[in-house]
Amino acid sequence: MAVHFDSQIVGQLVSLLEDSDETVTNQVEKRFLSFGIDVIGHLEDLMLNEASDVIQSKCSAIIQSLRLLPLQRLTSLIMTSITDEEEFDLEEALYLLSQFKYPRISQEEIFSHIGVIANEVQTLLDELQVHNNLTQLMMLNQVFFEQRQFRAASNDFYSPENTYLASMLQSKQGIPISLSVLYMIIANRVGIDIYGIGMPLHFVVYNPNLNIYIDVFNTGVFLSEAECKKFIVNSGFQFEPYMLERATNVSIIVRTARNLVHAHKKHNQEWEAKVLEGFIEDLQRIAYD
Repeated sequence: MAVHFDSQIVGQLVSLLEDSDETVTNQVEKRFLSFGIDVIGHLEDLMLNEASDVIQSKCSAIIQSLRLLPLQRLTSLIMTSITDEEEFDLEEALYLLSQFKYPRISQEEIFSHIGVIANEVQTLLDELQVHNNLTQLMMLNQVFFEQRQFRAASNDFYSPENTYLASMLQSKQGIPISLSVLYMIIANRVGIDIYGIGMPLHFVVYNPNLNIYIDVFNTGVFLSEAECKKFIVNSGFQFEPYMLERATNVSIIVRTARNLVHAHKKHNQEWEAKVLEGFIEDLQRIAYD
């Protein structure tokens, strides 16, 4: 549990990071870690006006250590779900993954943003009074693509911002898996049965009631099973039935993290890429060993 702190305490502790006694600086660093991830904002603000290279360097190292906390929480969440043989909450998992990159975001802010979108869909459904599975999807598409204008990433496709849930909610641009998972989360909030399908080189969602696949990356185009198989074959793969099986939440997080590793490397963010590679290795060991 995080320890209470205020900006004055943070400022006093930061000044001690330059102490010549290593025992003192080690204790200060441990104190910062005990504060939890919320202290990062205070450290970043202080660093803006900090001239000392020593303090800058040590603050940066502390911030990196603090940024690992959400991934540790996410790993623990997944471990518990596997032990209990239950799926973990995908929204919470994606929030924690986002917090690794954007430590200042709040879970309430993310969930509230998604809730507003889901309420817009629910309002349209309530206005219809009588609706079926097809009209449910049509209303979801209307809100997601027309009103909210979520769309395929057009600039810098491999930017990490197009994969992290927090940034994608702001930019409204994403890659196939990030757009699909957000679409799926909103659908499930309003009672529309949809789940993810992790095809090779692409990610879509599936509605079992209508037996149709939905390509969220391509403005919600409906696809048949035959069309999905054709895409897989045209992409150079031999089709196997497992390629159209339901994606588990673990597989979604692993695939999302893999995309982030690639994105961070493309942008020369080697520390983030290395951390996420280790995170993926931990998940694979936990989930598949």
